[in-house]
Amino acid sequence: MHIAIAKIEACKTSEDVIAVTNSVIVQARKKSQAFQSMVAPMPVESIGGISTWLAELRAATRLRSGKGNGEILALVYAILRTAVRKIEAIEKQRKH
Repeated sequence: MHIAIAKIEACKTSEDVIAVTNSVIVQARKKSQAFQSMVAPMPVESIGGISTWLAELRAATRLRSGKGNGEILALVYAILRTAVRKIEAIEKQRKH
């Protein structure tokens, strides 16, 4: 999961970003009970789906404690924020 940000930054299309995002979420769900209890779209199909996951992560961070959960929640949150920014950059570049 730690290399996901680099993978996202290397993506050329929104579809590639979404594929990496889905992979990260699948890995997180396997590693964390906190993720297994979240209700968000799977697979993610758009920037809207990523935004739903970000909202779930913000809420989960407020409700859950524990070092292990906190670290994975923060890591995935950072990865998903990177994904949103990358998709926005790709779409902006496409318009020009």
